[in-house]
Formats: sequence, C-alpha cells, structure tokens
Amino acid sequence: IDSNTDGLVDFMEFVAATLHPHQLQEHDSTKWEQRSQAAFSKFDVDGDGFITPEELRM
Repeated sequence: IDSNTDGLVDFMEFVAATLHPHQLQEHDSTKWEQRSQAAFSKFDVDGDGFITPEELRM
C-alpha cells in the first residue's frame, strides 16, 4: 500500500490499494472521488493528507 516506502500512505496510494481499475469506468467519477476522499479522511485523522501507521491503529 505504501508504494514509495516513505512510511506514509497518501491519497493516491490509498486509492490504488482499494480500487480496481475497471471501477473508474463503471461509475460517475465525481461521485467516486467524493466517496474515496471521505473514506481517506476517516483514516487521515489529523488532516495532513497522509495516513500514518499510528492513524491506522486508531
């Protein structure tokens, strides 16, 4: 999930780990972006744009 091995998960890494490519073609991209961002925000507790190991443990 941490594809660049920096110890953090950013939004694009999160999306890559949770989505199959064909899903982008089958769904409204605006709605998909909103839902993905909402899911990411649940983990990104401090809102810095990254999910840390500590935030995953919460």
